[in-house]
Amino acid sequence: MPKKAIARADSFAEDDEDEVETVRPPRPAMPMNEADRVMTDGTLPSERYISPKILLEQEKARAHALEEALVQARAAGQALAADGSIIVHDFQLTPSGLIAPEQVSYEAWEQVGHLLFRLEGSIQWLIGDWLLYGEQVQWGETSDIAKSLGREAQTLYHYKSICQVFEFCRRRQNLSFGHHDAVRALPTSEQDHALDHAEAHHLSVAAFRKWLRGEQPSPALPASSALTFRSLSGDLDKFMQIDPAKAKPQEREQAETAYHHMAQSLQEYRQKWGIEE
Repeated sequence: MPKKAIARADSFAEDDEDEVETVRPPRPAMPMNEADRVMTDGTLPSERYISPKILLEQEKARAHALEEALVQARAAGQALAADGSIIVHDFQLTPSGLIAPEQVSYEAWEQVGHLLFRLEGSIQWLIGDWLLYGEQVQWGETSDIAKSLGREAQTLYHYKSICQVFEFCRRRQNLSFGHHDAVRALPTSEQDHALDHAEAHHLSVAAFRKWLRGEQPSPALPASSALTFRSLSGDLDKFMQIDPAKAKPQEREQAETAYHHMAQSLQEYRQKWGIEE
């Protein structure tokens, strides 16, 4: 029986060298979007994967851009601190109060004050719109968000409901969230009429609610103001929709009051312009 040839160790040297030469270097990391396509529809991505080094460089570039944006925001007088508090003109707005800088100009102090008073009447709108957006993109239910933030769910539902009733274009810049809240249950046309009245007469929320309940009739403004006739005419139009036979005594009294105010304003108008009846 012939003996099998025993290969010498050096006989593999050439093959080893060829094998080493043909071994491909490890491929860079595959982006998640390409990996998702492979899993969902079987589409094979290109050979040009994004390497971890490039990903790291891109992440550094994004971090640098964020730092630049913060620098620009600070230069403009506002930024976000590491603890989440807001910095406006070197004033730090924290959940428990305002931390003032050692030195600040009067203009900066005044601008911060204007911002705070604007936020006072706008924060409910901002939260409500924020909740609506999260709901549209399905980023969580309001109840879950309230639980994660330690807030009352009913309050957040209320903010969101007012934002749903009043689209952005229907919100009055000169009226607060409370003014809109007071008329949320009224039909759209009556909401607009009531808000027009509150805006024209500069009514506070408390005075506006009294007017809605009929406890505070429309004041008779000077006839020289165009708002007088627009407001009083709106009042008369509102009462024209009511059947006098079914009107409550309070509604009849309000209608008479509006009529007398309109008659008085018209009389002043005639006298001013010398118009005979």
